[in-house]
Formats: sequence, C-alpha cells, structure tokens
Amino acid sequence: MATPRPFKLRVGAIDYTVSYVKDLRDPDSGTPLFGLLMNSTSSISIEANMAVQAQRQTLWHEIMHAFLFQAGVRAEEHSERQIDVLAFGVMGILNSPGAKHMLP
Repeated sequence: MATPRPFKLRVGAIDYTVSYVKDLRDPDSGTPLFGLLMNSTSSISIEANMAVQAQRQTLWHEIMHAFLFQAGVRAEEHSERQIDVLAFGVMGILNSPGAKHMLP
C-alpha cells in the first residue's frame, strides 16, 4: 500500500498538516506511536504501516486532542481512553447508514 500524501485539515481555526510516517516514534522517548499531534507546528503524524481503518481512527483520535487543546483543556485534564471514546463515537456516526441525511 502506498503512503498517502500529506494534506491540510482545518480543525477549529487552525490548519494542520497531516502526514503519514513509517515507524512513527515519540520525538523525546523514541516510543513507537500510532499518531502524534504537535500543536507547536500545527501537524498531525499518523503511522503509515497500519490498516486504513486504524489510520482513520487514529486521525480522529488526534483531531479530538486538537479540539480539546484549542478549547484550553490541558492534556492532564483528560485521558487517552476519553479521547478514544470520542474518536470511536465520531467514526461510528460518520460510518452509520443515516450519516448522509445529517446535513441538508
């Protein structure tokens, strides 16, 4: 599978560059990651070596982090599990049969 090209995604009022990276790691610890939000550079990185559905869920996970950051919610005020609940919830709604009827 080819690695998708980087693209821009507006989250709130900020345009983020979304990139797919092979062997994505935490820049400080070197720990392997599925996704990484860098608010300082307005960038989201997603591990390229995952199934497409996993990449989509990870992208939504990082978008949820961006929403909370922009709302002034500090990282220590929410858990990764809470972020996953939001991301899976959004994906479930968008993938539901009735989603096409949500907007006029």
